[in-house]
Amino acid sequence: MSLLVNLCSRPNRLCFKDIPNVQIPYQKRAPAKEPFFRFSVRDAWTQQEFTAFVKDIALKKIGLSTDLFAYARDNPQELTSAFSRLGRAHFLLQQAKPVASEHLSPQYRQMFQDNILEAAQVLQDGCDQCERMTFRCEKTDTIPEMYVMRPDHLFASLKKSRLGRGAYGKVKRALWLTAGDKEQILVAKKVVRKVDLRKAKRPVTRRLSKETLFHHQRARVALRNEGKILEELRGKRGIVPIVAAADFDAKPVLFLSLYQCSLQTHEKENFPLFVSDQPEIISQTLDGLRSVAEKGEHRDIAERNILVRRDLQGKIEAVISDFGNFRRHDSQQSVVSEHTALPPEYYTQNIFSPKLDVWALGLVLYRMCACKNTPNQFLRPDQMKEWSAGLAPGWILSACPPDPDTPPFIVALLNDMLDPRPEFRPTAQEAHERFEREYAQWQQARSVQSKKRKASPLTQG
Repeated sequence: MSLLVNLCSRPNRLCFKDIPNVQIPYQKRAPAKEPFFRFSVRDAWTQQEFTAFVKDIALKKIGLSTDLFAYARDNPQELTSAFSRLGRAHFLLQQAKPVASEHLSPQYRQMFQDNILEAAQVLQDGCDQCERMTFRCEKTDTIPEMYVMRPDHLFASLKKSRLGRGAYGKVKRALWLTAGDKEQILVAKKVVRKVDLRKAKRPVTRRLSKETLFHHQRARVALRNEGKILEELRGKRGIVPIVAAADFDAKPVLFLSLYQCSLQTHEKENFPLFVSDQPEIISQTLDGLRSVAEKGEHRDIAERNILVRRDLQGKIEAVISDFGNFRRHDSQQSVVSEHTALPPEYYTQNIFSPKLDVWALGLVLYRMCACKNTPNQFLRPDQMKEWSAGLAPGWILSACPPDPDTPPFIVALLNDMLDPRPEFRPTAQEAHERFEREYAQWQQARSVQSKKRKASPLTQG
């Protein structure tokens, strides 16, 4: 075989120029009984060339498929091209290895490192076979599930790295191999959650099987719709950024930017939120809700769906996520997820107000600022109607007094967002514009006060 390879520093080892850190044992005589491949070898020091023989089993041990060599035995140009592509896939996986190691258990970390060349070949085979726009490489005991999206998106799942799950989907960590920026290699992968009938709480019947099938169909539609609305909201402040979305084997998959935790789990994840973070979180989520309101209604605003993270400078970033229940303005869909987040008009008048999300976000932000639970948080659906009927304007201030450190203008805005009368509740755009205006005035007043305090000792002197 006329593929030119190089000698390694170790004796009787050679390496391919496209994957130089993989060393392969060779011998100068053809094995008598075992199958082998013959290579033209160049000594990197003396530039002399000679013939080397590599056993078939030696290639298999390092994860290289011998089919590649057999296919291109009489076509050195094709083999050179294949190795160039394989080298790129191997380089991308090697580049992502430090990030993967931080989020894998010792067992899977070692497995990822030991089988990285095999994974690279499977990934490259997927790229070569990808006649369609997408291709999914099946996971095995040794390599992770991988995804190819033309023209330039490559992803690899991380084993045993689940971030969360809901009624329809589950979220895991994944590697965006072609991210370019090392800070963005780690992403979240969202797929439809499988329902295992063997773990069902009731006997498996034909009806339960039909319900499961309907659940899967509905879940796939919801996930595809989530991908579409996130594409429309791409680049909007306060909305979780989407990396890519596509169907793989008729199953929708979303790849999203990864955040450190949610407002629901930040204490468990040791992610502290400071009083100084509150205005920025409120500003970003209100801005995100304003963008959502232009398209429709989110209908699942809750602490678990407000994601947060800090950048390298320590600045907080908050976004709205999980658009599985999103409803467009012209849709007749009436699905909601959290009964405790529904506004009073739903229970007293049985109507879905366009300001439903404003009420839900008001509850989330008020609980964040007050560091307390609101009275409705643990009520059953049958208790919510009675509780909603007894609400009056300003109910939140007496039922759940705000934190003294929270600026008064924030308390007043959240109180208005939680007005039980929908006609007096601000829209998402009105709430955002009011917050930005009053926040700028508050910052200006604080700046003036700070300058006065600094100047007062000089004045007294």
